Amino acid sequence: MQFNFVTTFSNEYSQGFGIKMAESIKKYFPDNADLTVYYEGEALPPSNSKVKYLPFPIDKTNVFKKKFGHKQDHMVGKLHPEKDVLVYDRQKTFKFDAIRFAWKVYAMLEHHDKCNARYMGFIDADVELTKQIPSDFFNTLVKEGTYVSYLNRTKQHTETGFLIYDTHHPYHKTWWKGMKDLYQNGSLFELQYWTDSHAFDHLLRQAILAGVNVNPLVNPKIMDHGWGGSPLRFYSEHYKGPKKYTV
Repeated sequence: MQFNFVTTFSNEYSQGFGIKMAESIKKYFPDNADLTVYYEGEALPPSNSKVKYLPFPIDKTNVFKKKFGHKQDHMVGKLHPEKDVLVYDRQKTFKFDAIRFAWKVYAMLEHHDKCNARYMGFIDADVELTKQIPSDFFNTLVKEGTYVSYLNRTKQHTETGFLIYDTHHPYHKTWWKGMKDLYQNGSLFELQYWTDSHAFDHLLRQAILAGVNVNPLVNPKIMDHGWGGSPLRFYSEHYKGPKKYTV
């Protein structure tokens, strides 16, 4: 297999976006690509020729929450006036909600050194393919000698709902050691913001400074947003939140 994509979703989420995305991948992925789902539930759904389900490393995210959850509480939470619990306003403070955005990171950390394909990708569980992807499509999204292809944006952080890494690139181990350090050592909380997108952008800047070639996929002249300005718009939709809308 040339392209192995990774995602993660929970049992609750699978009742909507997750399984719908997996079904569309089974239907429309080309023969040179497949998907590995790190499933956040006890009973794994059945795998097939295009989609493989593995258990999500929940123990590792639990350690992260236990070790660093208090760091974000003063930023994203406020004490409920009647109950001794934290209430989060996700829309206003999401950039500091490290735990909420850690799941995809831990799925990729679990997979980056196990991937047997040349290219390891990530695709959000709220993506749905809408038509057959040509056999050469993913090859048009990578360039020999570049490490990562990503959905760049000029006015805000990278859209990390779709990524492709070259596992044969000499920088691969360096990148994932850096990602592991951010989350295991807590240096993520030294950044200005704490989502996976900001972790990605931090590592991207380091890679560029080290002379690593990267491959932005968005043409801002078309649209300065992930799907709308990239070739992904021809074959998929990216849904956000409980309501269906594309970005």
